[in-house]
Amino acid sequence: MHADLVGLGAVLLIAGLVARGARRIGLPSVPCYMLVGILLGPGTP
Repeated sequence: MHADLVGLGAVLLIAGLVARGARRIGLPSVPCYMLVGILLGPGTP
């Protein structure tokens, strides 16, 4: 249970950092959240 929460927190942190970096170069943040979710989500092999 504890490891699941740490993993979820890490994914949210990574998604936030990617989205923040995208906003700095003028890209929308929502597609970045979606991309990180696809790459790091539970359905990724």
